[in-house]
Amino acid sequence: MTDNKLRSALIFRLDQDGSTVCVAKYDYAGQYEQNGGLDIESGVFNNRNQSYADAVAAVIYNDKPRGLQQPQELGGFKFVQSEQHQITYGADVDGLCCAVITGPQYPSRVAITMLQDLYTEFTNKYGEAAKTAHENTLSRKAKTILKNTCKLYDDPASLDNTQRVLQQVDAVKGQMHANIATMLQNTETAESMTLKSEQLNEQASVFKKRSTDLRKQMKWKNTKMTIIFIVFLLAIITAITVPLVHKAKKIVGAGHHPTNVAITSGPTLAPTPEYLINKVPGTGMYATVAPTTAVRTSTVSTTDPKTETTQVPTTTSSSQSKV
Repeated sequence: MTDNKLRSALIFRLDQDGSTVCVAKYDYAGQYEQNGGLDIESGVFNNRNQSYADAVAAVIYNDKPRGLQQPQELGGFKFVQSEQHQITYGADVDGLCCAVITGPQYPSRVAITMLQDLYTEFTNKYGEAAKTAHENTLSRKAKTILKNTCKLYDDPASLDNTQRVLQQVDAVKGQMHANIATMLQNTETAESMTLKSEQLNEQASVFKKRSTDLRKQMKWKNTKMTIIFIVFLLAIITAITVPLVHKAKKIVGAGHHPTNVAITSGPTLAPTPEYLINKVPGTGMYATVAPTTAVRTSTVSTTDPKTETTQVPTTTSSSQSKV
């Protein structure tokens, strides 16, 4: 924060013995009289045992104005600055010294102009009295001069065109700094958004790849399950149908391929006639043939149904019966 406020004005007499006497003072800002003393080194109002006039007197005593040549003219200006205060002072050849306490950013050239005007006003009225006045005896009498001068130079921008331009420059600089800070913040925000967008794109790509792989895995899993189910179903169908097919084949085979049976009498000592039963093709009838020779053994044979006959010895008689 800019501190360019005017705080107080003081008039000192520099004696030949080296002492510094404050003949008049005015606390324009009302800070030092209310808060106590002024600690020049630390720049804080914390020394109530030492008034601000004594603190300024100590500064002037340690570093008095030099190079004074012209009478009735203030010169040899000095500047002492701390973190919170700035003291500007100057003196004439007769030892009359004027000082002003301001903020650290108060323009020094404006402070010098103020001291010159204050010196002129004060010497015109109280110049002779100041040569012999005791400490603080002219404060009440010169209060009007001190107050009016401080009031006139309270706002340095209204008196100094250069200071006005500098303040405008400072305002523009401040605005530019604010704009740059905003721009940098917007840039950081844009970069952050770009980074987040890239991260989201990468995550979307990973998610898409994983979803594609998962879809392929699920598709292959469903295919395997379908194949397993079909194989299992075929196995069941095969297990059911194969026995039925075999059974049906046996039944069909038994119906289309009958067997010729030879009936042979029991064993005897005498020759026994042999009877053969043959199926007559196309009629469903069977014929019994009795041979004329002695008993012989005939084998059972299976022949083609269309030519189902057995060669036997010729007989003299035959009979047909329906089985």
